[in-house]
Amino acid sequence: MLRQVPAIWKLFIRRPSFDPDKGTSLASPTSITDEALIALDTLTGRITGLSQPSIRLGVTGLSRAGKTVFISSLVHNLIHGGRLPLFEAQKSGRI
Repeated sequence: MLRQVPAIWKLFIRRPSFDPDKGTSLASPTSITDEALIALDTLTGRITGLSQPSIRLGVTGLSRAGKTVFISSLVHNLIHGGRLPLFEAQKSGRI
């Protein structure tokens, strides 16, 4: 038994055009344009990332363990030149 797809999902489902003469699927101009824009956005993001390096930080822990306080404190100390004696990247001026 097939179920009906909710109307909102139809916005996210891609259906290529179908050419009955050739019996093949063709990409629609809209999807080609969308793919080109996504590729361009990704490329510009990569190029920007080369000129403006960033640091990615991941902190894990149990709930209410102080992850947000830790990150806030670290960022505050990095921005305001706090004492971080064991943080080699700060000492060497890489940040």
